[in-house]
Amino acid sequence: MKYLKLLFSLGIIVLFDQLIKGWAIKSSFFRINNHYVLGNLQLDFFWATCIILFFVLLWTWFERKNFSKFTISFVLIFASLLSNLIDRLIWAGVIDYFQLIIFKFTINFNLADLFFLVGLGIYVTKKTKEN
Repeated sequence: MKYLKLLFSLGIIVLFDQLIKGWAIKSSFFRINNHYVLGNLQLDFFWATCIILFFVLLWTWFERKNFSKFTISFVLIFASLLSNLIDRLIWAGVIDYFQLIIFKFTINFNLADLFFLVGLGIYVTKKTKEN
């Protein structure tokens, strides 16, 4: 039952992000980001980080008796990776619909990127408190 809740949560987050991206495409309020993450970070670094983090979370999930405190971070991170992967497969890039300009630095992102950062923040905070 707990795995069903996990899969349901993943599905809801991915569906929500994809629906917003669909709206952004219909309203022409988007940018296809096919080279960079968050506007200016190199893609190869991002994917390497995501893959390593995914395996760390997977290891934590299977090796720890108390996985429940990492469930939220796992769901947020995995859902964001899955949603952006769907974009890359369909559009050959990620659909970004938010833009943040700080001084002369422009960051383009979407809800999945925010999910990733929040999930990572939760994971790092809980891991730090554990040690």
